[in-house]
This record gives sequence, structure tokens and C-alpha cells, in this order.
Amino acid sequence: MRRLTLISLLILLPVTAHSFAAPPPAPPAKAKAASDPRAAQVAAATAGAILRLSDDINEQRLSPALTVRQFLEKTGQSAELMDVLRRADQIGGPRWLDDQTCQVKLSVSGQRIAKVLENIAQDLGAKSPIPAAAIRIKLRDWAGRSFLATGTSISASRLEQIRPTDSIAWQQVDDDTRRRAITSAAQDAARRATDAVRSLPVAPNRTGGDVLASASSAEQFNQWLASRPVTNVRFHDDLSVDLTLGVTSDDVFNALRDAAGDIPADSTAPPSPADQGHMSFAAGGVGGDALAEARRNFESQFQPPTGSARADSTTASATTPHSAGPARVVIPSAPPAWVKKPISAEARASSAGSRLLTMRSAELKATENLRAQVNALELAPGLTLSDAARQDPGVAQALGGALDRARVVKSDYSANGDAAVRVEIDPRDLWDELSKLP
Repeated sequence: MRRLTLISLLILLPVTAHSFAAPPPAPPAKAKAASDPRAAQVAAATAGAILRLSDDINEQRLSPALTVRQFLEKTGQSAELMDVLRRADQIGGPRWLDDQTCQVKLSVSGQRIAKVLENIAQDLGAKSPIPAAAIRIKLRDWAGRSFLATGTSISASRLEQIRPTDSIAWQQVDDDTRRRAITSAAQDAARRATDAVRSLPVAPNRTGGDVLASASSAEQFNQWLASRPVTNVRFHDDLSVDLTLGVTSDDVFNALRDAAGDIPADSTAPPSPADQGHMSFAAGGVGGDALAEARRNFESQFQPPTGSARADSTTASATTPHSAGPARVVIPSAPPAWVKKPISAEARASSAGSRLLTMRSAELKATENLRAQVNALELAPGLTLSDAARQDPGVAQALGGALDRARVVKSDYSANGDAAVRVEIDPRDLWDELSKLP
């Protein structure tokens, strides 16, 4: 099935130099995050960065036929990776693009990730889909690299203002229809969050469903969800949009507890009509150890909720490429020669006062150099990837996705403070996407 153009929230926002401060500030207290909108947005941006790190790492290959994602799914150890990513290092402090848009940048050592994967294989022994020694050899160069990701969150009140900037299909959709689609996607995400937590434990012998069985508790929880910031907004060329609520497992767990009220959580008797909807997770039976265990169980099963919706396609002009059907490029049956080895590019940047800012500037320049290289590759004789992308949105999506996954494989500082960066993509990932196009 044709994959459709994705437009991330991150690229919809103004791109300016990052503001860095060291060391990173301590994370806000949970109580503050629950009540302070700015703290909630920082948490949401952090959650978005974690998801981007996860996506990047999961797409890496442990063998020609096995990605990290497939390895973790086959071993049932996906939670191990997320546990490491939740402890990723924050680079600088949260950066506010405006009073309702926040960015957080995270970094995690490739060596830490490689060690986790190797340990999983080691523990499973012969049951592992790949030997631990093979992982150690394959990922030996990860000792000198880091995975970086920036998460962006936007407040719920500003959500309807988001618009795609480079999708021809969405440019033909009127503002009211676009806003309705975004709102519907947010509501779908909230519904999915509510459905997902019903079976999750929030206390010994209590689930989210027990809390939400009360109309008053459900209303409080739903109102909380509706006020959450969002991250990872994507507009697709089929006029669908999806987004992820910027909530962590701790956020949701605490919100359910707050909505539960004051009936003892270990009570086995049904609540009286006067008390219905109020369950206490404090006095009456839930000690610290039991509550901590419930929180851990909740966290291990929680997934950030993503919702989807579609705009009314009748709002698009009949003369647009979307409604007429975009031109489709014929993808060759055999892969071109350039898929056989990684594609890389380098760049240098002069000192900008901050080492991290200088490094970021070099990284951006290297990525642009890489983009130029990839654009010039030939998909077929006389047809470059750049030309194909202009003709076919599917090719454009595959090309953009591959460049989004570009990774830093080498970085150095010189004595005068300048920085040099080399970035790289695996062209097999790009070809995999292209070969799926009709």
C-alpha cells in the first residue's frame, strides 16, 4: 500500500538556533506537572522526543533481515528499550518557541542501547533470534555515537492553528475543515487513551476501568485528557491527520488516581450512590510498595495514545493533483547500485560560542549536504530522486522519511572551537519504502 506524505509538527514550526544551558534542570515534580501547563508541555515535548528516539533506534538493523524493532518484538523486550530512553540525557533546558510551543532535545549513548540489546540476547541464549556475539560485532561502532531527537509539543488551545506547509492536497482544504479534522484526531486520541487504560492496573485489585465506571470520575479524566498538549502531528496526502497526546504513563496514572476520589481502593464492597466515582489510593489500604508496584505494572503496558481523522475530501479543488490523482513514478523491479553501501556527508561549522550550538549548526549543514547527494541519485536512467519526488508524492514521502532518519556517525571539535559532523543514512531503508509503492 502506498505510504503517504507525513508532515511532522517539528517542521511546521520556526527553526532557529537552540538555546542551551548546562547542566539540564531537574525534572518538575509530578504534582507540578499535573497542574502547571508549562510543566505539562515540557513533559509532552520530552515524551515526543522519546518516541522519535524509539523510532530511530527501532529502524536500525541487527542483520540484513532483522531490525531492532523486530528483535524486541520477537523477544518481548520492547519495554527494556523504553526504560533506557526514559533516562535519556536532556541537552540544555526546554526551549520555548512561543508561550504555547515547547521543544526538548534528548540524547542517548549508542553504547547504552547496544549493551541493552546484547544483554537481552545473552539472557535468552539459544532462544534469541540473533546471538549476543553477533549483536556485539554488528554494533561495535555504536560506542562512538549518540542518538539525538527533538520533541515539540503544542498546547491544546493552539492545536487548531497547526497547518501543513508543503502538502499540495492539504493546501486545497479550507481552514474550517482542517480544524475539524485536527480536533477529531485529538478526540480520537483521547478516546483511545480512555479505552486503553480500562484494563491497566492503578492499584491492587483496581483497574482504570474501575475508576472510569463512575460518570463523575470519567468526566474528570476526559476533561484532563482534552487539556493535554500534543506532539508528533502528521498530515497525510490522503487528507488524513494523526497526532499523539503528549502524556506519559506517570501523567495518566496520576490523573486516574486524582479522578478516583476517596473510596478505599482495597474495598471489595460496591460504592454507594453517594460515594460512586470516588476511590482513594491513599488511606484505606494502598501502601507505598503496593502503589509502586501498580505504577510499574501500569507503565510497562502503557502506550502513548495516537488518534486519527480525515478531512472531507469534497473541500479539495477538482483541479488539484490530489483529486485528479497524482502522477506516479514507475519503481524499477531491481534495486539500483547505490543501495549497497551507506550514504554519508560531512560539514564543518565555525564556533558559535556554545559547543552544542556549533555542533548543531554543523549537523544541519551536513544534513543539507546529504540531502543534495540523495536528491541527485538516479532512480532510473535520466530520472533522479529529486525529479521523481516532484512527480510522485509517494516518492517524496519515502525520500523525506529516509532523510529524517539520518544519523550522526562522527563528530569532532577542533582546538579553535569549530565542529565537524558526518551524517549517514542506510539506503536500504529508502529502497524498502520505494519498493512498496505501486
